[in-house]
Amino acid sequence: MTHDPVLFFHSVDADNLNAQSSNTKEILARWDAEDLPAAAFHFREPDPKVARNANVRLIKLPPNRLWKMRALVAGLGSYSAVLYPGLAAPLDDRVRRLRKALKRSGGVVTTLEGLPANQAEIADVNVKLGEIAGHSIHCQAVTAENMAGLDGVKRNADLIIAISPFLQRMAAHLWPEIPSTTIPLGVDLEVFHSKDRTPHGTNKRAQVVCAGSFQLRKRPDIFLDLAQHHPGADFTLYGDGELRMPLMERARRESVQNVFFPGPLKPAELAAAFRKADIFVLPSLSEGVPKVTQEAAACGLPLICMNYYEPFSVEHGRNGFLAEDDKTLYGHVASLIADAGLRARMGRASENMAKGWSWNILAPRWQAAICNGVSRPPHKKDSHTLLRKNGEAR
Repeated sequence: MTHDPVLFFHSVDADNLNAQSSNTKEILARWDAEDLPAAAFHFREPDPKVARNANVRLIKLPPNRLWKMRALVAGLGSYSAVLYPGLAAPLDDRVRRLRKALKRSGGVVTTLEGLPANQAEIADVNVKLGEIAGHSIHCQAVTAENMAGLDGVKRNADLIIAISPFLQRMAAHLWPEIPSTTIPLGVDLEVFHSKDRTPHGTNKRAQVVCAGSFQLRKRPDIFLDLAQHHPGADFTLYGDGELRMPLMERARRESVQNVFFPGPLKPAELAAAFRKADIFVLPSLSEGVPKVTQEAAACGLPLICMNYYEPFSVEHGRNGFLAEDDKTLYGHVASLIADAGLRARMGRASENMAKGWSWNILAPRWQAAICNGVSRPPHKKDSHTLLRKNGEAR
């Protein structure tokens, strides 16, 4: 018997490199539940791996201002469940509320990939969650409208899939009545790998890299400061955003010759750049589990991150360092720049850890959680019971 599909409320366009879209594409490319197909949106050419999957139904949206209305109408169809990935926008909750008002059956699944907070209340939320975590936390500021939409989806979900144990602990506090589980996001190990990488210690000058958007919470200015502290090493931050041009101008004005902001790269290009580097540093304050840390690890890089969000991709002292403050961050960078042997040892540990992050391993776990959790049971109470029996929920 074939059930109604699970709708992934996201687009899977081939040229969409958004993190949530990339993750959705990796899961749907491997979706093999013949009795429970999946569905997703696309505006232009869909990802070919998803399009070739007979178990995935694609819904075309107009690439203009009418797309939201078309997505809303499509979201009211017959589905076994609707999955809302990432930070739920107001549209997500509007679809959820309309489905409920129209008595549409089907479960609600959502992911927790970071800790957003209403920008007007973020200071208090940081303090409260920090007390629970036992260390400082920096939530991501969002508008009141976006926060209301996110909270509406989470409070009415059948299952929250958190991408790290830390985020699941936070979910248990923020939405205690909703079952939750932890499933990491994966890495495409055919693209991000350590084959033919430049051996640590080969570069005459240590090559320190990062990749991400140039926004305030990512603190790209730290990269320029590190370059000034270490004139004997080179620092490259790949990506784009509103702060990129001001930082380039500051580097020119202050005559910092060893920092580079070349712009964004495609995944294969970024992987090649990682394989030529020595150290990966992410000074960001607010993250979920930065996928780029997993990608850098797969390319054999030791990692340095802040510990505010407890990234599982970094095991302190094994494949890198976690810093509690900026002074510690700077110290860890100095230690790795000075010690090629330590870089090599930690880089090998990163490679070994990344083997468990293959999408071929993790995509079936995502599928199982979604299918077992909310696809077939007709009532929320029954789905919660099934989750507990299968050991998927906390």
